[in-house]
Amino acid sequence: MHTLMSAEVLVGESGRTVKLAGSDTLAGSCASLLETFRNLVNIIGVSEADASAMLSANPARIVGLDHIGWLKVGCRADAIVLSNTYKLQYTVIGGRLVFTA
Repeated sequence: MHTLMSAEVLVGESGRTVKLAGSDTLAGSCASLLETFRNLVNIIGVSEADASAMLSANPARIVGLDHIGWLKVGCRADAIVLSNTYKLQYTVIGGRLVFTA
């Protein structure tokens, strides 16, 4: 059991959903950003570019972080490289390669 905004919540049996304790009311998701990207592109039909912005630049902009979420001069160089089937191949944080599949 966990607390979310003062409400007791439980991770669902699938491990992908969060429900209010004692009910079937959906309270959130346990999906990773990569899983969310795949769902946006493969299920919803969002373009890769739009899905990337939805999960990086847009949230950063909303909370006023102008140094992350973008690949441009002056920004922190955080990025992932995916295969053509959207499997994680590389992770770069602050311009440094930190993961290779």
